[in-house]
Amino acid sequence: DVNLNMGVFNENKKLTFYLMHPSTLNTFKKEESDNYVKIGHTLLGEELIEVKLLSDILSSVNDGVFPDFMSIDIEGLDLLVLKTINYTANYPKVICVETTIYDGKKVDQRKNTEIIEFLLSQGYTIYADTFINTIFYKK
Repeated sequence: DVNLNMGVFNENKKLTFYLMHPSTLNTFKKEESDNYVKIGHTLLGEELIEVKLLSDILSSVNDGVFPDFMSIDIEGLDLLVLKTINYTANYPKVICVETTIYDGKKVDQRKNTEIIEFLLSQGYTIYADTFINTIFYKK
């Protein structure tokens, strides 16, 4: 296993990282941060963080090859990063991605159908759903 603690985006640059309480809500997306504050969470601060393309990260740690399993949780930017993958040449066989839309409630959370529809259109099948995350596989 390789766990990397770094920012992932659809281009290489520096982005503002919004530090939230609880830290599981930290995000690079200002709209997400603003929404979390509206529903009662605390913005602890902001940091400028370097973000990289997923392909560049893979090149630096795995000769550019995707691992069989990839789990991502990018608080509002998941679809943006998923769209940077070349699904015909080099892709993970299994993807676990957060597919619920967090609205501050424990009940009646909605699914992000854009992520689901996108991965289905790339040849993935839903293998399992934990309610918060959906696990997709591609043969």
